[in-house]
Amino acid sequence: MHEFSIATALLELVKQHAPAGTTVRKVVMEAGPLQSVDPQAMEWAWQAVSEGTMYAGAELEVRVLPWRLRCRDCGREHVADDMLSPCPCGCQVCHPTGGDELRLVSLTVDEP
Repeated sequence: MHEFSIATALLELVKQHAPAGTTVRKVVMEAGPLQSVDPQAMEWAWQAVSEGTMYAGAELEVRVLPWRLRCRDCGREHVADDMLSPCPCGCQVCHPTGGDELRLVSLTVDEP
């Protein structure tokens, strides 16, 4: 399960970016479709890696991004839930653009 290694890296980012003396209440991350992140598995992995740390109990919100596709015929970019979705122009041949995003979006913290 690659979510565990992602959660470990995410914890390191949280440690780097959480203001000193605050309590982290919520962590928001985004993952592109090429990352194949399962939100439920990611939440479980987050709980496992943060257990016993000062970040234990922080809620994790996982936002799985849609596919971004470019049409072979018209060149238009569009978003879709499926990488095999046709272009609005009707062309059936679209190629993914991006999709490998994996980022920490925000932290919600309580001041001391």
